[in-house]
Amino acid sequence: CERLNRNLPIEGVNYYDIRHDDECRGDMAQLKDRVMVNHWGTVISKERFEPREVGDKISTTAEGIDMDESDYNYLGETLSVSEYLEKYDELVREYCEPKEENNLEMGM
Repeated sequence: CERLNRNLPIEGVNYYDIRHDDECRGDMAQLKDRVMVNHWGTVISKERFEPREVGDKISTTAEGIDMDESDYNYLGETLSVSEYLEKYDELVREYCEPKEENNLEMGM
């Protein structure tokens, strides 16, 4: 399985790895800046993932944000980075809800 070449960064694109569960069922378990073991895949996003408050702890992508199935809506598509950039505006219109006039918010 190949990973994205992060030595060739693309301006305006953020890369995050997803770690799968320790039981190797293939379930997404954690979103991190980089994953070395149990690598499920890589997500690219025009938006940065914000820290998440869980109880009295704040989780960031540096140490990992735990995920459950309500955290993602896997579309079943695989796109190259260039295909994603071309399709981004279309995806925003299809999967985002208006937040305020001319601003969009991802619907999860």
